[in-house]
Amino acid sequence: MFVVKTFETGLEVNHPKGKPLPIRTELNQTIAFVIDSHDRLFFGGRYVDVWSAEAIIKQRSTENPKALVVMQLQQGAHLKTMVRLYDLTLSVGVPRGQIAVLTKI
Repeated sequence: MFVVKTFETGLEVNHPKGKPLPIRTELNQTIAFVIDSHDRLFFGGRYVDVWSAEAIIKQRSTENPKALVVMQLQQGAHLKTMVRLYDLTLSVGVPRGQIAVLTKI
């Protein structure tokens, strides 16, 4: 029997000296929804229906036109709610390039 010992080594991070770069908040804000395995839609930890989600997307994308709309599907989630939300997002005027669908494998 062989015993193999492994040692994990870390990486040293070189932090830039001086002032940090400014964060462009208009690009970092997202409008994130979660669709769970029971086909429920959540925004900010609160349960919302699809029509409320449309109003949220409308308001947030008006405030920040470059915001990314993210739909996270949990394992077992049905696609019908995602498709409805995706279509509503397009109808509000959010371009396809600003919509992301994430799945949990």
